[in-house]
Amino acid sequence: MWLSGGLQPDFRTLNDFRGQKLKASIEKIFSQLVEMMVDLELISLEKQFIDGIKIEANAHKYSFVWKKAVEKNKVRLHARIDAVLTEIGQAIELDIIHTDN
Repeated sequence: MWLSGGLQPDFRTLNDFRGQKLKASIEKIFSQLVEMMVDLELISLEKQFIDGIKIEANAHKYSFVWKKAVEKNKVRLHARIDAVLTEIGQAIELDIIHTDN
């Protein structure tokens, strides 16, 4: 906003600029920016961190999701899907038996 003098460009304008104008040079620009920040001692490249937190879209302090909870719920979901598919298969078999008689 500051760079554009208070104008509010559409997201398509920004995306087109990034995808068309910067496509060939974005990596070079990023590298130069990082080098400049290191030279100015604004950042250090000694340590890097990756944030692996999973947060729901409507996040609050009780919506934090642990990896084990996600895996446990996934196992439950797959078990329920298998149960439903078994029920469907049994219903289909009963329908076939009843239509054959």
